[in-house]
Amino acid sequence: MKSFSKDKQTSNCSGESKCMESLQIILDGEASQSDEENFMNHLEVCMPCYNYYNMDKAVKELIQTKIVKVKMPEDLVKKLKFQLENIKEER
Repeated sequence: MKSFSKDKQTSNCSGESKCMESLQIILDGEASQSDEENFMNHLEVCMPCYNYYNMDKAVKELIQTKIVKVKMPEDLVKKLKFQLENIKEER
């Protein structure tokens, strides 16, 4: 990330709800490159969003270090997929 602007916004973000949505999409790795670049540029001028980004990123990284990944049994996966398809068809 680039250096901070000296006139970085320190009060509330005017687009906070959109920024929080973008933040989650970025941290989940689902954002487009341009969306991520736009958000990172925004962080250079918005201290609240910068703080949220760093805190959420740290929490996500901490959780990932504590999770034990276990492969689900194939029969359970098939049952869940079957049940989800039935739910979709009912709607």
